[in-house]
Amino acid sequence: MAIVLEPHVPDAPIFTPDDAEWDWATAKAFVLNADSQYHMVVAYYLKTFAVAEPFVVSMHRQVRLPVLFARTPKYGRGPRSREISTQGRR
Repeated sequence: MAIVLEPHVPDAPIFTPDDAEWDWATAKAFVLNADSQYHMVVAYYLKTFAVAEPFVVSMHRQVRLPVLFARTPKYGRGPRSREISTQGRR
């Protein structure tokens, strides 16, 4: 097993388990960091938010259900909005 941290550089160092313990542990830490970043961007963000957001936005625009009205904030609308604003200034 070997780790090359910069594969596009011709003279990049190659780390193996036979190297110094600290060098090998640092190379493994770089690989684990890259793997976790890939997981956060691809597996987490793209498969949850980027896929679900168009459905949520289109449902909110097209479907008028009492559930959607119950989830929208009431502040800033209606006859009591001015009363709420003046109570906060006191």
